[in-house]
Amino acid sequence: MPFVCIMLLNIVKPVFISDVLLADAKVLAAASVCYTAGAVLSGGLSGRFLIRFGSFNTLAFAVWGFVFSTALLLVFSHTHVLYAASVGWGIFNSLARISNQTIMMGIVENHVMGRFTAHVQKWTMFIRTAVIVGFSVSFLSIPYDYSFWYVCVIALLGPLLLWGRRAVVKEPNVPAR
Repeated sequence: MPFVCIMLLNIVKPVFISDVLLADAKVLAAASVCYTAGAVLSGGLSGRFLIRFGSFNTLAFAVWGFVFSTALLLVFSHTHVLYAASVGWGIFNSLARISNQTIMMGIVENHVMGRFTAHVQKWTMFIRTAVIVGFSVSFLSIPYDYSFWYVCVIALLGPLLLWGRRAVVKEPNVPAR
């Protein structure tokens, strides 16, 4: 879900910056730099997280961290909060993707990995399309000030899916690399 929300944020952020924060393109550029810095930082620290906490716990932490980063903008609509949230989105999206890939490599056998990945990408694209269409239709009649509520609700689906997944699939024994 963090990746789906990142795609949604590509639509939400520019209009939010323009209409709600009343800022210019410099703020969008700075937010993008903050996101990139967070993703790079996460890439450097993800190995430590995975070794210390395990892949599933790291994934749960990343998904909840993404929700928290998004929720910051529900409470505080300010440029500096957008920058902090962008760092969080970079960290937690990257951490979620790395831990999810680690889990997937431990569960899915090599000879079906390509088909499994294609199946996951198909569902991700479907969900992404549904979320963006839902956003477009909803915000024809709802003020744009509530756009991050929508993103936060979509982000909250991640922990719910993770909780359901945890009940069905046990974390594999993936050796530390």
